[in-house]
Amino acid sequence: MATNFEFIIVGGGAAGAVIASQLANTARAPSVLLVEAGSDPRASDPQLRAPADRTLWSLSNQKLLDHGHVSIPQKELLERRLPYRRGRALGGSTVTNYMAYLYGTMADYDAWAELVDDPVWRWEHVQEVFKSLETYLVELPAGMEAYVNPSRRDHGDSGPIKISFPRMWEKEGKKLLEAGTEIGVPICLDVNSGNPMGISLKVSTHDHAERTTSASAFLASPPANLHIWTDCPVSQLQLNGRRVVGVQCVDGRQATATKEVIICGGSIDSPKILLLSGIGPVGELSDLGIEVVQDLPGVGEGLQEHPGVPMMARMTGSFSDRWAFEKSPQKQREAAEQWTRDKTGPLSDGHSNMAFLFMKIPELQTTTEFQGLDDKTKQFLQQPCVPHYEMTAGGPNFFPDMDFGDDSYLAALAVGMNCQSRGKVSLASADPRDIPNLDFNFYDHPYDMRMMVEGMRKTLEFFNSKTLSPYLKGPVLMPESRSEEDIVDYIRKQTQAALHATGTVRMGPRSDKMSCVDSSFRVYGVEGLRVADMSVCPLLPNSHTQATAYLIGAVAAAKLVAEYRLQSNDKI
Repeated sequence: MATNFEFIIVGGGAAGAVIASQLANTARAPSVLLVEAGSDPRASDPQLRAPADRTLWSLSNQKLLDHGHVSIPQKELLERRLPYRRGRALGGSTVTNYMAYLYGTMADYDAWAELVDDPVWRWEHVQEVFKSLETYLVELPAGMEAYVNPSRRDHGDSGPIKISFPRMWEKEGKKLLEAGTEIGVPICLDVNSGNPMGISLKVSTHDHAERTTSASAFLASPPANLHIWTDCPVSQLQLNGRRVVGVQCVDGRQATATKEVIICGGSIDSPKILLLSGIGPVGELSDLGIEVVQDLPGVGEGLQEHPGVPMMARMTGSFSDRWAFEKSPQKQREAAEQWTRDKTGPLSDGHSNMAFLFMKIPELQTTTEFQGLDDKTKQFLQQPCVPHYEMTAGGPNFFPDMDFGDDSYLAALAVGMNCQSRGKVSLASADPRDIPNLDFNFYDHPYDMRMMVEGMRKTLEFFNSKTLSPYLKGPVLMPESRSEEDIVDYIRKQTQAALHATGTVRMGPRSDKMSCVDSSFRVYGVEGLRVADMSVCPLLPNSHTQATAYLIGAVAAAKLVAEYRLQSNDKI
């Protein structure tokens, strides 16, 4: 087995798979090793590729595909410890997530470009990168074009990531959209236009037959020069002075890189690997007896995450057919057999009418908490395409073991945008087998709680809208009342992480002591090392993060290809 390579990629998730594939498939065909902590699940559990699998059984036991992260007690959440699911498999979280494929706003990327002084992150450029990655499949049922109508010229038609919309109306589909407009949220025909404001239907990473993962899109037919090691967590980097020359794996395997190592472990494991290798805050490393290679105070700091608060109501049976399917083992068995046979049926497109609402909350801007923000933050929040708040409606059943009888349910998730609180990832010990300390520090900043309270009021208004109220039978998971006290109490008891962690190896100028990498992903003070995943984001996009993770991989790959002239046969 080869152990010497030109490039080593650590982590086979969205960004890592893109980088490994795009480096290996260049004219110069360098030797590339992709190291993934998890297994390749494609042969062991092919039903994971069924588009509806994660939505139908979202809380099912997938421990073998999860890193098992959990936060430290959260001081603003009654000392609760929050589970944090991350895909441990070839494909990373693209194997286990909810498949939402949403860009950030144009303001997000323009702000990113300004923060790192690199125009490659500006909206007009990243939009072209997105187009190169995707194939938009727009096969809409009758009448849906009034609610979903993306411009074909703004999206790709030949990329490896298959993107689709619901191909059928579920009973509740139009009702959710109409309820949104009733509470003042307009229809958004293209949530990936750079301006997501309004209500739209979910955009998903599947082709109406199978889920697209980073493994299926980029690693299905690897060239001979691309090597993949699975079930191989990396314990630390191998260094020669301040130059990274390889990786050491937990199981004893080692590999060397003659050019570079690119860490793509995500916002938790990328800082963990750096810290275990002596790259990070000198005080923290010294306390654990880790030899300091490079003092980088920002490693692990600046964690950003969207807080999510679930809500759920019991609805009449005429509202939705979902529970009738979920409570029937026979229907589920028949659906699994049909999908296995020909990739059709309920598992190919069921539970797909999920509404996404991105909105402003005018009342928020008059609050003391908003007025207390610095001028630059207030100006950003007042841009027309920047939401204060997100709500998803028509999502998965939070209580799959609850018997709704002949009734049904409606689940929603209230999600805070542009939170001002910052958390941290730190080592629990110097043992690479130990999970790191994860502190989201939710609601540490008063603006975040005020924003969530006002957003929760909007969500309650949605449940009680004229369209939905005739079907509403009662609360399953909701605040006791609309009072400030009850809503705050509910938020503290129910907040979870939305699984959108960013910012723990932040990109930025060298003059900022908390910056860890430059705009080309190179780690400051260390040669032969880059980090390219959501951990480098200088801000958390006003969206879900899967699309941006792919974007990061594509931008990093392009920079590496250009720097090493991999599309040229000329010697470097």
